[in-house]
Amino acid sequence: MQSFSDLQKTYSHKVIFENSAWTVLLKQDEKTIESLKTSEVFGEMIPLINSISFAPGKYSELLLYSTGVKVVVRLLLDPYSKALFSTDAEDYNFINFLVEDHSYNLDEAIETVKELKYEEGAKYAKDFDHIKFLVAKGLNVSTAIEKIKESKN
Repeated sequence: MQSFSDLQKTYSHKVIFENSAWTVLLKQDEKTIESLKTSEVFGEMIPLINSISFAPGKYSELLLYSTGVKVVVRLLLDPYSKALFSTDAEDYNFINFLVEDHSYNLDEAIETVKELKYEEGAKYAKDFDHIKFLVAKGLNVSTAIEKIKESKN
């Protein structure tokens, strides 16, 4: 479920929510927070929910809630996990480009995105389209990446 309102749509959704031992709540928009204020479960947690923050590419805070537990924690990911769990369309498309069009296995494709975008000092995130362009011109992916790296140094 993406939103608290999703849990209120049908009886089945309500049952799923009520039978979940743990709830994880990410940063919410104002509209969702307004609907949470009337919630029997979350109404008293609004100050905690409002404290949840998010810094793209750095961390995401989340509220962990269960019986006797209400805590905001910070999730930090290593570079590989950032590439693996990315919801960025460019990352997703580039991984698919490598796997479907250039015979990379999934791990190799994720590793490539990690190296280009998420490792400390990586500076090639904006070059995915340029790499695709060079590949369309006849270079293999590795050569295209090296060519871009050379041009930036």
